Amino acid sequence: MSRTRRGANSVLLAAVLAATACSGGGGPGGATTVHALASKLGCSELEIVTDESQRAFGATGDGSCQFAGEQVHLLTFDTDPAQERAIRIGKDFEQILVIGEGWMARVESAATAETVKAKLGGVVK
Repeated sequence: MSRTRRGANSVLLAAVLAATACSGGGGPGGATTVHALASKLGCSELEIVTDESQRAFGATGDGSCQFAGEQVHLLTFDTDPAQERAIRIGKDFEQILVIGEGWMARVESAATAETVKAKLGGVVK
């Protein structure tokens, strides 16, 4: 996937998350954090997205890191509806997603998706 398309997809995902407000409240993610996911995955160069507008609308954590030579974007959620919206958006833009309870990883290739799934669990969509 080109850098331009990846950037556009990230911007679109952020915009839709910001536009679709939902209330928080200890949903499926529990104690799952972007830091915990990245650590378990073995990512390098974790960069946390600090734009609070995304978190205010359902994503409790947002970051990206290098894994298996690819950029992996990690999101955590505090409610099922917030996560379901992010999944729909990702699929609308033909992104490869690994989805777990309260978290989602967006990856660049099917091979990386399978490796992420083996390390973190979840399902590839």
